[in-house]
Amino acid sequence: MALFASQGRLKMISVQVLCLMASITTLMSSSEVFHCDEDCADKPVFSPSGMLVEYGDPASFRCTTCQHDCQYEQTGLTVSSGGYKKDGNMILWKNNNMTDWDLSPTCYYTKDDGSHCCAHLPGTLYKPPAFVFIYLEKKIDTTLEKDQYFLQCGVHDVAPIENVTVTFYKRKGDLIQTVGQLTSTITDKTPVTKTFELKVETIEEDDENQYWCEATMDLVLQGSDFSITHASGFKESRYIEVTAAGCRMMYSLNLCLMLLFSGVSASPLPQLMKMMKMKMSWCCLLLLFVSVSACEYDCRDKPVFTPSRLVVKYGDPVSATCVMCKNDCLGTFFGLETPLGLKSENGTTVVWTVLKMTEWNTSPLCYYNRYDDKQCCSLLPVTVYQPLQNVTLTVVNHTGPMFEHGRYTLQCTVEDVFPLELLTVTFFRGQRILSVLHHQLNHEQQDTPVTERCTLSINASEEDDGAQYWCKAELELGSEGPQPPQVRESQALTTTVHYGPHLKVSGHPDSITITIGDTLQLNCTALGNPLPSYDWLLPSSAPFSPNSSVLTITSAGFEHGGRYTCNVRSNSKVVTVVFSVEVQANYIPYIIGGTIILVALVFCGIIRGYIHHYKNTRTGQYNPRDVFRFHSRHIAVPVEE
Repeated sequence: MALFASQGRLKMISVQVLCLMASITTLMSSSEVFHCDEDCADKPVFSPSGMLVEYGDPASFRCTTCQHDCQYEQTGLTVSSGGYKKDGNMILWKNNNMTDWDLSPTCYYTKDDGSHCCAHLPGTLYKPPAFVFIYLEKKIDTTLEKDQYFLQCGVHDVAPIENVTVTFYKRKGDLIQTVGQLTSTITDKTPVTKTFELKVETIEEDDENQYWCEATMDLVLQGSDFSITHASGFKESRYIEVTAAGCRMMYSLNLCLMLLFSGVSASPLPQLMKMMKMKMSWCCLLLLFVSVSACEYDCRDKPVFTPSRLVVKYGDPVSATCVMCKNDCLGTFFGLETPLGLKSENGTTVVWTVLKMTEWNTSPLCYYNRYDDKQCCSLLPVTVYQPLQNVTLTVVNHTGPMFEHGRYTLQCTVEDVFPLELLTVTFFRGQRILSVLHHQLNHEQQDTPVTERCTLSINASEEDDGAQYWCKAELELGSEGPQPPQVRESQALTTTVHYGPHLKVSGHPDSITITIGDTLQLNCTALGNPLPSYDWLLPSSAPFSPNSSVLTITSAGFEHGGRYTCNVRSNSKVVTVVFSVEVQANYIPYIIGGTIILVALVFCGIIRGYIHHYKNTRTGQYNPRDVFRFHSRHIAVPVEE
């Protein structure tokens, strides 16, 4: 025995060392946000505001790091397990298998001065007891010279143990009374096994009395405005019957069920506990943990529902038929369990009819007892829905026009929706889909319709001026649901964005050179909302200063050369465009005149040179004036032979 105890202590020490190493690692990885301000004005917001998760189940949350004061690259999340991704200033975290007992995520962003603004998400990871048992122990008190009796209730492998309360009951005939109640003082977060011991003074007089104990886990998350209930799997069991001769084991016909549900007929416990939404309880009616009956859902000849799934609007009638079996249930006890409606039997067929569905969460269960003391069961999935009522789209914490590069949060509000886990919200800009959000329940059972708010962050730009945003809510009820599906759209939200000024021309134009007398035109047109205004600074010798985006001078003179400055104003912003203008003299007429004179002189020189050359090289004497001497006779010139 001592050896086992030593081994147990060694294992515990090993576990503690591993936990210490994990804590140090977590501390190192998250040291940058330990010193952070949790009271900052624009601090991160978690949704949901707290988590209550069963060990091994999936979990998720989203953190809106800020509304205005942070940028995408400044945000972060420290958490010891799971994975996350960023969507603007929103961080989405998910873990498909929760096994980390230290559940304390921190969402933060870094401010401009280097400090951190953060928020912590309170959370509890719990594990139902593996089993609960009761036994009677007799102790001899030598000082009093009489026997003492103690009822001992063992609660195995449960976490957190500090939330567990054990109540001892005694029954004689139809009278049930509470013997005592004990609460754990252990604060361990990890699973432990604890025995609660209650002294019973008059056990010898308790002839034909029955004792049992019940372990109750109250799971109310601190710091939040909700509590989550969970029903464990109950099993029919045995109890202690105390007689004058001692104690013996007797079979109990769902005594625990009759205790918890006064006036409800005997039935499989898991379903009724779920439908009644009672607190997490494990009823013990055992001397040793012996299972007499268990509900199996994968038996060979199990009950069959028609239809196999129901989708019904709250307040509408509904009906279903259950055929218990083909052969295996003949001659055995069978039934259909449901908190409302009428049941009619015809052989092994049970018809369930509800004239008006008034339960939000219900799933009828058909079962029959087999000859091996087990039950064969089938559940009918029933989805009760509330038609979508009203869908609106607003901008969170903002009225009036938006401003370019500003970050804004659109909020789509869906009123009175049920069931929430089937809700899908889609954000649109015009006809373009921006985001599709599927709601995820974090183990919080929804009891009534709620108002759900989904958000989307956008960065305002010039293109958003006049754009229409809207959202659409849809309940994905499947083929069994109403056709066409349940869809509601919000009104269109037309956004006004103040932007600019944005120049349509270069802000740094090249130098401009024009000739005197030409037209000078300078353009500094810009776009903006509201419309930009313009003013010009002209050279001191310029005659006027316009107030439009285009400056035009029809006939530029030397006095129009110099530096022109155009100031464009919009949204308290100023954009400046500087033009450098040089006016040159017009030399073209002089060039043309000189060219003509030069060409004429050259032409005349060519003609004169030709004539002179011809005269000097021709044969004989020739005077052009002789052409006009008609009456003179030519004199023959002798030629020597």
